[in-house]
Amino acid sequence: MRIAIIGAGNMGGAIARGLAQSGLSAVAASVSSSVPSAGTSAVPTPSAEPAGVASPVPASSSASSTVAASASELSSGLSSAVASPASAASFAPSAVGSQGSAGNPVALYELVVANPSRQKLEALQAEYPSVQITQSNVEAVRGADLVLLAVKPWKMEEVASELKPVLDYRTQMVASVAGGVGLADLSALYRHKNMLPPLFYVMPNTAVAVRQSMTFVAAQGASEEQTAAVVNLFRLLGEAMLVEERLMDGGMALASCGIAFAMRYIRAAMEGGVELGFYPNEAKQIVMQTLRGAVELLQSTGNHPEAEIDRVTTPGGITIRGLNEMEHAGFTDSVIRGLRAARPLKK
Repeated sequence: MRIAIIGAGNMGGAIARGLAQSGLSAVAASVSSSVPSAGTSAVPTPSAEPAGVASPVPASSSASSTVAASASELSSGLSSAVASPASAASFAPSAVGSQGSAGNPVALYELVVANPSRQKLEALQAEYPSVQITQSNVEAVRGADLVLLAVKPWKMEEVASELKPVLDYRTQMVASVAGGVGLADLSALYRHKNMLPPLFYVMPNTAVAVRQSMTFVAAQGASEEQTAAVVNLFRLLGEAMLVEERLMDGGMALASCGIAFAMRYIRAAMEGGVELGFYPNEAKQIVMQTLRGAVELLQSTGNHPEAEIDRVTTPGGITIRGLNEMEHAGFTDSVIRGLRAARPLKK
């Protein structure tokens, strides 16, 4: 599968680096299992889905939480997701690896990134030499199975005018990560000779840079196989969920803006920790590990947060006193009001 990323700014660059790094992780999995011990299989065994995490795509094509499993499932959907087969070029570090018939890695995707700034492209290629770079959007999309638009919303019309005449709507999918540019906008921009390509509105968050994004995907005019391929691709960069477009604004508030809200809680807890006698860096480490533990508890048990709160609180204890003080100050109400306020204004 050939992926063309148009734009190497903050989000485009982060996605490119994340996909390239996912490829390197998959390479390690492929190499370590290429010479199996007696009685074992050379194919990595997918790990189970964490309890309580809903599958974002139909069960027949849902990916596991591991990179190797995600790559395997991505591969399984590609043959029917695009009209032309994925490139079988020699293996490169930016390609997600899978075991070939002789136990050798096979390229599942190629990555090409286009951007007006040569400096950003060269910095990207210096980190991942096998990522192809170009300053021509037209050159980038030639032969691509998926065109991923990572430009500012105000640049979308200019890019669409450039790409529409050269895109093959029968074989190429178009996805956008530009906030607020929905499927209706993409339809208006990419309608050409009364035809539209399969369209995807994709909303990652900034944790895509460390492959821990919560990404939402809405689709229009795409087959089940095409949709599964795009969702599973973004599962290489964290978690991804297929949703109706009406939920994208809520997803943006909860996960994209939510990163900032989580950071603000960490900052507030750090300040409280300093008041309690810890140095700032110590307080930050304590709060971050506490949050990791809370997330792991919810993922491993599938419990509602209140069930885990009940395990900590005791009648007349200090935890319930602290929780009640937070609620008296409007903790829950403030969070909900912040989420509501973070929804984009209607056009």
